[in-house]
Amino acid sequence: MVEAIQRSIWTRILDDLREDHKAIIIYGPRQSGKTTLVKSFLLSKEFKTLFVNADLAENLEVLSSRNLEKLKSLIGDHNLLIIDEAQNIENIGKNIKILYDEMPELKIILTGSCTLDMANELQEPLTGRVYNYHLYPLSIKEIAGQENPIQIHNNLEQFLLYGSYPEVLQKKTVEKKIRVLREIAGSYLYKDILKISKIRKSEKLVKLVKLLAYQCGSLVSMHELAQQLAMSSETVEEYIAILEKAFIIYRLPAFSMNARNEINKKQKIYFIDNGIRNMLIENFNPLEFRYDLGHMWENWLISERLKKISYDRIYCNRYYWRNYSQVEVDYIEERNGILNAYELKWTNKNKRAPKSFLESHNNSVFKVITKENYMEFIM
Repeated sequence: MVEAIQRSIWTRILDDLREDHKAIIIYGPRQSGKTTLVKSFLLSKEFKTLFVNADLAENLEVLSSRNLEKLKSLIGDHNLLIIDEAQNIENIGKNIKILYDEMPELKIILTGSCTLDMANELQEPLTGRVYNYHLYPLSIKEIAGQENPIQIHNNLEQFLLYGSYPEVLQKKTVEKKIRVLREIAGSYLYKDILKISKIRKSEKLVKLVKLLAYQCGSLVSMHELAQQLAMSSETVEEYIAILEKAFIIYRLPAFSMNARNEINKKQKIYFIDNGIRNMLIENFNPLEFRYDLGHMWENWLISERLKKISYDRIYCNRYYWRNYSQVEVDYIEERNGILNAYELKWTNKNKRAPKSFLESHNNSVFKVITKENYMEFIM
């Protein structure tokens, strides 16, 4: 069922291939569906497609050669080149630039599981020559293409507990879902991050991720994390930036117009997928037994909203707000001079906007999102 779901960015990528001479780069975590997405172009009669798996050693020598004749020999008469997991190829940016400049009729799609090295490798050689896309685990909006809102709502607990990675959704039993999540979490921490970033203290990274999982949706202090891990605050900040670039977490900064009255140093950190977060703390208990239900709900809504904003190309700044009196607004989007403020509550739909927030930000609109009205927020 999941394999048949069309991803939101598919038609946009197709339009870009048809209309513009730009290389397409699709970033996203492993197992989010990048390979399935790009392989769909193999079925298109519009393109003669060459699919190259950069995980295979025999392709690496040619694709890192910077030799036009070798590259042409590999491509042959194909007019669409897809390179999957392109971050594994040395000098990938310079080689793609050669193809882009010397073979203008060739369409190019690259996928990468992490923006750590690949973005830097491609940024300078391909300036002005690329369109970037992000692909996340399946969004509720994408799933809604197959299931009606009632079915989605009936499966809400499953999304909160196990997330929405395609393979996880395919599994029918809890045991198999957790097994897949364990494999994905291991791939995150050991295959991608430790390999690409060359982090020396891998055990500290694992501890940091687990600490962040327990603090999900709460204010995070770099200083306190550094003390717990016996590391410098700068190193903790660096590791968190790496985790964000690897599509594991998402940072939400504080909104502040008056530093004397509002806290603006701490961040909130959310996980891109609830299932990965719950795997890290090894807790898949039903919602009725969860002490952290509020944080799980908030994390899921934030992650789904992030997907919507990315796929729908909504341009906005995103924040949380809190003052020194501990009054807080969970989530804010700043768009066109308006602050769209949201409280994300499992229940308590009658919660009112904080008076102190409205008084200091008269350009704001406030709304409470609960399990009764969440569809409008994420779809």
